[in-house]
Amino acid sequence: MYGVLRAIAVTAWAGVVVVGVFAAGVLGGSQTGSASAGAAAREQLLVRQLEFPLPLAVRGERVEVGYDAQRGPNLVETPKATGTLFVRNDLQRDFTAVPLKIRRALQRNSNAGDRLLLRALVPDRLLGGHKLVYYALIRDRRTGRVVTVPARGARAPETTLIINNAYRVNLGTHVFGHPQTPEAVVARAGPTQVGFGRDGLVYGPSAFEIATDRSVWLYDRVNRRVLAWASGRPNVVARTVMLPLFGGGDFAVGPAGSIYLWRGGLPGSPFSRVTRVSVSGRVLWTSRIAGGLWLRTGPDGTLYSTGPGPEPSPRTWWGTYPWVPVATSGGRPLSLAAQQQRTLWAQPLSSGLQLVRVATGYDRQLAPHEARMALLNRAGRVVRAWRIRSRTAIGWSPDKTPPALVAGDPVIVLEAMGGSGNRTQEYLVLRLGPRGGVRTRFALPYNDPPRSAYGDSVTADIRVEPDGKLYQLGSSPDFGAAIYRFSLRRTR
Repeated sequence: MYGVLRAIAVTAWAGVVVVGVFAAGVLGGSQTGSASAGAAAREQLLVRQLEFPLPLAVRGERVEVGYDAQRGPNLVETPKATGTLFVRNDLQRDFTAVPLKIRRALQRNSNAGDRLLLRALVPDRLLGGHKLVYYALIRDRRTGRVVTVPARGARAPETTLIINNAYRVNLGTHVFGHPQTPEAVVARAGPTQVGFGRDGLVYGPSAFEIATDRSVWLYDRVNRRVLAWASGRPNVVARTVMLPLFGGGDFAVGPAGSIYLWRGGLPGSPFSRVTRVSVSGRVLWTSRIAGGLWLRTGPDGTLYSTGPGPEPSPRTWWGTYPWVPVATSGGRPLSLAAQQQRTLWAQPLSSGLQLVRVATGYDRQLAPHEARMALLNRAGRVVRAWRIRSRTAIGWSPDKTPPALVAGDPVIVLEAMGGSGNRTQEYLVLRLGPRGGVRTRFALPYNDPPRSAYGDSVTADIRVEPDGKLYQLGSSPDFGAAIYRFSLRRTR
């Protein structure tokens, strides 16, 4: 799973066995082997991994794996199943066998809740080295049939990373009410220049992007258009691109001033769509995509789709979403097969690095107080990792505010949450040094229009740019919209 530099080979639908034939699901689908209809109805057995460990694990915590098994014509019967988890770290050659037992989770932050599953706890002594690999054999005691999850077993096991040597960053207690003052406004639109709406939810400008020439692009979703400002001219809209399509979600700027627009899938289709529109508003192409609902441009210009997909997956419960490439840097669409082959389970960064992150401590009653992050090299090996703790509840802001590198330093945006029910929130911006120190730290408003974005459909309200600047969208119906710029220069 989190063996980062390989494409998605298996999903949570690990395998279907029909009369002894093994098959693995790919990108949310599942396949069955050939057999007579009657035999298939009697004997089909579906095993799914429903509980995944944290993608970044450390010694001393519970690392638990859980599987579900169903049988029968409608896959609703629970078989009398047994199983074994085979697990090792990258310093070992042999797998350790751990019995799987039907029980509830031992930890309250289980991503499968109180559901009875075949579960195993990884022995703490195995949490060494740089990564943990594992697979399971599940046996139906009535029929004797055995399922391997994932389907290729030891040849392509699941993976979780180990970060015992992570730098420790203690933030103490966050003090709310002191947001950073912007150094400049780089784009401004009055209340009649951008649209707002309400239909149960409230809507306004939902995303923006800073192009390589420093021009600013704003998605005016209600008016179905994109506005652009030239660098250094914040009060004059330099270009308007009308979008000839309804149903747009997120957007991204493509080659030659073109626009990528995320759209939902056709009825009955498991895939979403991306449409590329020319600077004159003409549709250039529409392509099916297997990723989530956010569009992000990688460091080499590749367009990725990430974030929540059309169907929730246990694999993404911790908030670690796949990065699915959907278009080349030249603006050509990628086929579904190419998307699958090149999908990453980490965010691509410059210099060939990738980033994995997760918030820990999620609980039905307790809030998270630790955020973890790891930088990986081209071989998928951890080169640096951080464990960031706070007495205030903190969590990763969703991938609408992904981290970035500034002069080799990771810049991250967390959410600090306080008050009864965590109703008080602010963004917390951190620039981390190579030896674990915090080089820059400041807060930004989270839900305070027009200093922050207005609406329920915002997909990109903060951007971190390699030039050492951070940008935030602010908007409200009586104000319009503005893009604020902040400096990320080192202050400590």
